Amino acid sequence: MSYLIQYQKLIYHSVITMEKNNTPPATDFLESAKTFGIKALSLILSAFMLWEMMSIAYSYIILPAIFAFSVIAVGYIMLTDEAFQSFREK
Repeated sequence: MSYLIQYQKLIYHSVITMEKNNTPPATDFLESAKTFGIKALSLILSAFMLWEMMSIAYSYIILPAIFAFSVIAVGYIMLTDEAFQSFREK
């Protein structure tokens, strides 16, 4: 949303600049559109890269860590709990 507001301000500023300098409107408008396009494209690409990194981290780091933690926790409970101790002694 802030990019749209920034884009509107950029267009307004370019129109004011064109009126002051008496320049043709196409050059300033194309420059502002190109600047906005580059910003929007970089925002989309960074969001996609963040999503990809999170999915990779989730599938290769977070899930195995949860599995390993649960295995260690269950093993620790089985070794220290009294109910499991009496079961192992029999």
